[in-house]
Amino acid sequence: MSVLREECFEVIGQSLGLDRLAPGCAAELAPEIELRLREIIQDAMKFKSHARRDRLTVRDINQALSSRNMEVLYGFGAGNPTKFRKISPGLYITDEVEVSVADILNAPLPTIPFEPTVHMHWLAVEGVQPKIPENDVADSSSSVVDNPLPTVTMNAPDPSSSGVERKPLVKHVLTDEMQLYFDKVTDAIKSDEYARQHAAYASLTKDPGLHQLLPYFSKFIYDEVKHSQRDLTLLTAILRMARCLLSNSSLRIELYVSVCLGSVDMVDLSLWL
Repeated sequence: MSVLREECFEVIGQSLGLDRLAPGCAAELAPEIELRLREIIQDAMKFKSHARRDRLTVRDINQALSSRNMEVLYGFGAGNPTKFRKISPGLYITDEVEVSVADILNAPLPTIPFEPTVHMHWLAVEGVQPKIPENDVADSSSSVVDNPLPTVTMNAPDPSSSGVERKPLVKHVLTDEMQLYFDKVTDAIKSDEYARQHAAYASLTKDPGLHQLLPYFSKFIYDEVKHSQRDLTLLTAILRMARCLLSNSSLRIELYVSVCLGSVDMVDLSLWL
């Protein structure tokens, strides 16, 4: 016995222009239509499972119909749930609201949308993203991480002897990309692979976005020269790294020349001793 009622087929037939169906016609059509509906719903449930969703949507039904070369459903979904009205025992229809054409014609026109405009703004200035409404600056706790690199500090006079108030040091942070770049470059410099070293030298010579890494590169050069004075191969690679930084025209290396020159002097002394 089919779960579909014969009254449903009579109403559908009347909507298609069939005023009266032959006796027993609805009873014969009910099992076949129920079988087709079950197959379509089962296919739609499979599409829903593959999409990892808990609710069956119209898109799943349309995909099931398309897989069987059947015409899909047209229309759009409403934001409010569909309401049904009972017209006879076991038969319901959608309760549609009647709208007057005069009300639609007399309704005020919507506001005219603004014309699309294009303007320019600074995405980053010397490697730092400015905090402006056009730039969606994320929270510092998620976009940057505390820098695990060696801390770079400047020698300051004793505040007790000079009588000058000493300002606290500002904690410097690096983005994940800059941290990864520093690790890759330093590993390539200390490695014995020519291809990696050549790529690192080329990047240090031409890359214009290394302003934030200059103090860390200077500290790296100073520490490596200090602790590897007998390793001629590593010292040569470090000197080439310093030369690449000096050759980069987009970097203001003047602030760190003293550190680089100090490390070069240490190399000269180590070679003579």
